[in-house]
Amino acid sequence: MLSDSYKWLTLNDVIKRVDNIAKGLMKMGVKKGDNVIIWADTRLEWTLCSLALIKINATLCTLYSTLGTSGLIYGINQTESQTIITSIDLMPKLKSFIDKVPHLKSIVYMKNTSDQLSDNSFGDNITIKSLDQLEDNGTDDKSVPLDYQLPNDTNETAVIMYTSGTTGQPKAVRISHRSLMASLRSLHGYSADNIPDGIHNQTYMSYLPLAHILGFTFEMYLFFAGARIGYSSAQTLTDSSPGLASGQSGDVTLLRPTSMTAVPLVMDRLLKQIYEKLNARSALSAPLFTYLMDYKIRWTGRGYDTPLINRVICRPIAAALGGRLEYVSVGGAALNPRTQALLKAALNCKQIAQGL
Repeated sequence: MLSDSYKWLTLNDVIKRVDNIAKGLMKMGVKKGDNVIIWADTRLEWTLCSLALIKINATLCTLYSTLGTSGLIYGINQTESQTIITSIDLMPKLKSFIDKVPHLKSIVYMKNTSDQLSDNSFGDNITIKSLDQLEDNGTDDKSVPLDYQLPNDTNETAVIMYTSGTTGQPKAVRISHRSLMASLRSLHGYSADNIPDGIHNQTYMSYLPLAHILGFTFEMYLFFAGARIGYSSAQTLTDSSPGLASGQSGDVTLLRPTSMTAVPLVMDRLLKQIYEKLNARSALSAPLFTYLMDYKIRWTGRGYDTPLINRVICRPIAAALGGRLEYVSVGGAALNPRTQALLKAALNCKQIAQGL
């Protein structure tokens, strides 16, 4: 059952949960420098666990939830991880190859709303806990001192990210504390120059894989900068997403984000969907739309506004993404300049930026 609204946590709520998860991990035996894998779809708990690992200076290792079995075995064995954090729906897949990952000793799984773990027989040598149990173990436990473990050297590894493995075995990329902080400082500089109202006033939709550097870096920055973050997935993002029943509202409709990240493929699909709907109306709708967007691009480039086009043409299109979207950051590959210009005009965004 999907909720019809977002439930918010305060910063203090998040800090408390992160501290409790960190303590629970330490009680489980995780220590500074250990490689710990997160293998799950984007969700709040992914972020909480990543912050907990960073807090105790364990190395966060990310694996895409969509990786095949051979890629998962490869990544777990290469990192020699003794602990993996995953979601309950991926537990059966993990069990199918548990005998091929001999270093693994502990499994922490995130629950879904109604799912229950039907089979926890992973062997006598494997400790299994739900994330709720892990948090409970860390709650108000003063026997575990939680001191932030600063790295001895900024060149120490903070994150090991694996590629999606589409052309073979996934490849590991080591990201140092220095490199991660350089990315965050770069985002801060860009935001200071281009978002005059301040990041703390932004509402960000997190739906890209956090196992990818684009989604991960933006979320880390927006969290530390004080933005509100709501979570979604491709299955529930828009009103027409496949994971929704007829009549249910998509997450962008409920959250009404002001900022998002995207990859070029998502932007190309969005523009294609706009033109498909226009062509379904009449033979003139698509050419007229293109003419009006080019008109808007031309005049806004000269410093003028187009209020009538914004109200009649752009507002209904922007409503499909919540109606408040101001900033879109695109990465992972080069964005077609024509797609960038048309969508910036059609969605009435202040910025559609890309970085490689």
